[in-house]
Amino acid sequence: MKTLSPSLEIKTKYLRRLHLFHSLSEPELSQIADFSYVRTADRGEILFRQGESARELHILVRGTVEIFFLLESGEKKVIHLLSGPSLVAEAALFMGSPWPADAHILSESLLVAIPRDKIIALTAANPELPWRLMGGMFSRLNEFRNTIENLSRKSAVSRVAVYLLTAAPDCPQIILNAPKNKIANYLGLRAETFSRALRVLVNQGAIAMEEEGIRIMNRSLLESILGEQ
Repeated sequence: MKTLSPSLEIKTKYLRRLHLFHSLSEPELSQIADFSYVRTADRGEILFRQGESARELHILVRGTVEIFFLLESGEKKVIHLLSGPSLVAEAALFMGSPWPADAHILSESLLVAIPRDKIIALTAANPELPWRLMGGMFSRLNEFRNTIENLSRKSAVSRVAVYLLTAAPDCPQIILNAPKNKIANYLGLRAETFSRALRVLVNQGAIAMEEEGIRIMNRSLLESILGEQ
């Protein structure tokens, strides 16, 4: 990984994209940005390994990260497939626990790292700060819970629809920054099942496959599919 030296304004801009920091004042956000640092990472690099001490809060600004562990059978199970902007395994950091799984970079990424000891010192000096940070975390946890509930009860086509709508909430085009087999693993599907679900959505006119990714052609139709089991 390579460490960059962007301005305080740019680092503050990166932090402001996260729910965690939405309720913080500009001076508080600037203070956190001041002791954070920015890195770039190439595909294939390791962000952290299971069991290592969580000493930094990782913020994925741009790119893709997979968090996974190996089952006793040796099978790799992806538990999170993150695209920026997103926090990465923040619960372990705040709880002072070791990293619960491995995290690998799947595409060229930009990350912000905030040392845990700096966060602790700042919250000790500002007792109100932890409560506002918790509010931001609960907001994200609710989103994550809803996503898990959607995925666990849905058919393959519905799971893919959830993924596509989540990946592109404000635009029609989705760039697949992770291989299809990894996305399928994250959704609890086999690669061939994921591909069949995409074909179903194409045939229904909900999406179109393009060389650079996927384009949502009928968002209303995709949303209606979410009600299917």
